[in-house]
Amino acid sequence: MAAVYKKSKHPEEASKFVEFLASEKAMEIQYKYKGKLPALKSDLYPAEVLDDDILMVMAAQLSHTFPMPTIPSVNSYWGPAQKMIEQVWNDGVDPATAAATAETSYASNEGLEQ
Repeated sequence: MAAVYKKSKHPEEASKFVEFLASEKAMEIQYKYKGKLPALKSDLYPAEVLDDDILMVMAAQLSHTFPMPTIPSVNSYWGPAQKMIEQVWNDGVDPATAAATAETSYASNEGLEQ
């Protein structure tokens, strides 16, 4: 995600940079130097990206995902989510139990009743 800060001293230049970040050239640079999956439709991927098995698995997963909203309550989610994953992977906690604990923790962080 890239955006222009509303109090930017150079909003026109910043907007042009954000536009560049969305270009095919910028996606090519990100892949070449960082190994990042381009934020493009898959039919626009460079050939070397199509040959990268790991990135293609990530690209396939995109059809089952949605962007995380940029709202304050999302911050209350990350701590419980991380703990949930750690409990399942590192401590052998049942996924349903870990999810219920995470949900309770999130609700508590947000001051919600369960």
